[in-house]
Amino acid sequence: MQTHSEVDVQNDWKLINIFIGANDICAECQDQIHNSSGPHSPTQFGLNVQKTIQILYDHLPRTLVSLTGMFNMKMLRMVDHGQGFCQSLHVFECPCESDTHFTDQQISDVCIGYMKAEQDIQDKGTFDTKDDFSLVIQPFFEDDIIPPELANGSIDLDFFAGDCFHFSQFGHAVVSKILWNNILQPVGQKATKSNLSDYDFDLNCPDPNCPFIRTTKNSKDCSKYFQPTTLY
Repeated sequence: MQTHSEVDVQNDWKLINIFIGANDICAECQDQIHNSSGPHSPTQFGLNVQKTIQILYDHLPRTLVSLTGMFNMKMLRMVDHGQGFCQSLHVFECPCESDTHFTDQQISDVCIGYMKAEQDIQDKGTFDTKDDFSLVIQPFFEDDIIPPELANGSIDLDFFAGDCFHFSQFGHAVVSKILWNNILQPVGQKATKSNLSDYDFDLNCPDPNCPFIRTTKNSKDCSKYFQPTTLY
């Protein structure tokens, strides 16, 4: 970004979206120690995310970091059920997802721990000390454990790439719409669940009373940032 000819790092406003954690969870069950200090534990994951955001905070003015919260990877076990190719691939691509000794409850607990670690970073307010930088969690995956389904109740595999792990172009398009709507919801009032089987919904417009991407600050009191006489 700092070397891109069309980006003025000092003066352009920048929106950076981060969605990360799945590969960490794929390795968590292989940690030699299963406690708060494990290399893929929620605690360590949170520290890694915080270090990453600190780099952005130190080098990028006028930046909003939108951190999409971790989703519950127990869902993937429903997606690849009966899919021989995906199940074989996940042995290498995501060992913990295919490890039958790593129970649904265990993988769910780790995912929830990751979600909490991300939320804690926002709630501490570490990155709210500047007027031109903010970190906001988008928690729309938090309570999702049901994969996208077709009308007959079967899994909609078109939502995923051929590996049943990553989203397809179609899946990305749907998730992008959900993400946009979550971005416009005030912090503290954001949806924590989305219906991945419902693709036909509208994109929201900003609230006329606070026509901004919502941050921790303008969600508390938008009036100090909203000056109608200066909007055209």
